[in-house]
Amino acid sequence: MRNENQLRKHAKVQRRWNKNHPEYDKNYRREHKKQIQKAWRLRMSQSDNKLKWLFSCTKSRAKKKGIVFQIKSTDLPPIPKYCPVFPWIKMWLNFGAGHREDVPSIDRINFKKGYVKGNVRIISLRANKLKSNATVKELIALLEDAKRA
Repeated sequence: MRNENQLRKHAKVQRRWNKNHPEYDKNYRREHKKQIQKAWRLRMSQSDNKLKWLFSCTKSRAKKKGIVFQIKSTDLPPIPKYCPVFPWIKMWLNFGAGHREDVPSIDRINFKKGYVKGNVRIISLRANKLKSNATVKELIALLEDAKRA
């Protein structure tokens, strides 16, 4: 079994080889899927990489949707231990385990401004989904229903 430094060295060599042999890259990925996933999980388990991963996924989504994206990874606040919107949700920092609602998500405070410095924060995926999908009328109806129960 390889240690962390060996995996990093192997990944670097593999990227260089793939660049020079693009026709084999697809076959290699198919044949070594589990090893690639293991190396990816190892990289994502390091705390500084989690913020970078969150940043790159958000940047990619913003580009696809045509949303303004003018921040750097250094502009992001650190990942909080608990969600600022729902303080009872403890942030789960194990990335790559599917779409859990307690994983961190980059939120645009004012969605009209886009991803600009001072307009982003990190909240739970559940809070971000509710914020993006629910209208004020729906949230009020949900609150009234909760009061009746």
